[in-house]
Amino acid sequence: MKIDFAHIQAAHCENGVTVSLLKNIGVEKITEPLAFGIGSGLFFVYIPLLKVNNGPAFAFRTMPGLIFKRTCHALGIAVRRKKFRSKKKAREFLEECLDSGHVVGCQVGVYYLPYFPKEYRFHFNAHNLIVFGKEEGRYLISDPIMEKPETMSDYELERVRFARGVLSPRGQVYYPVAGRPISDGMIQKGIKNGITRNIRDMLHIPGPIAGVKGIRYTGQRIKKWRDSLGVKKAGLYLAQLVRMQEEIGTGGGEGSVIFMPPSCRKPTDIIPTGS
Repeated sequence: MKIDFAHIQAAHCENGVTVSLLKNIGVEKITEPLAFGIGSGLFFVYIPLLKVNNGPAFAFRTMPGLIFKRTCHALGIAVRRKKFRSKKKAREFLEECLDSGHVVGCQVGVYYLPYFPKEYRFHFNAHNLIVFGKEEGRYLISDPIMEKPETMSDYELERVRFARGVLSPRGQVYYPVAGRPISDGMIQKGIKNGITRNIRDMLHIPGPIAGVKGIRYTGQRIKKWRDSLGVKKAGLYLAQLVRMQEEIGTGGGEGSVIFMPPSCRKPTDIIPTGS
């Protein structure tokens, strides 16, 4: 049971899954940057009361699933998405999809992915990958951040599909349904709508923790971490921020920096987050 599918490596998992799933139904014009823009993927929020890996929650992108959902909606493509309480039903539905020729996206937890280097494993449940078949009892996996396709056993895939904790995926699977041809006009309209939505999300969300105001607020908080939390905990919090930016939020932010607000910026306040 193997579907004709071409693996594509990408900078970020959901962008890559979106592009690959759309290409699989014949939509060739959507690139990773286009999916990111149409889906209004750029976002920032700092939630100090929500803890992930014993550190505050930072997000440099929109909620998991929205890039795929918004891109498909902008192009008039129907989406089928399901979550499950039962592991058995989740496995049966996945098998039915593959038997019907549907390549499917899955939301999974990172920590137990068997092909991830140990250094990259931590408890984060909003990673996305594609299942495109099954051979010799192992699922065929296209993970956009990997150079080549991988495989997982029934147990390994079930374990990451039902990872527990924040943003638990609950066996979620999704895929686009082939429909009408996609015109350049639809793509152009999607780009404009994506930009408009991103401006709203970054500039006009009320409160101090989201968008540009959230970046400014986070910069101010970072300056106080050492004194209020102590050296060790401040270091853990800063590592959490860098991890969320480098490994999750941006698909690799080499050369990027965290900027403090102008009112409190000094040369030592620019913290490198890439090599």
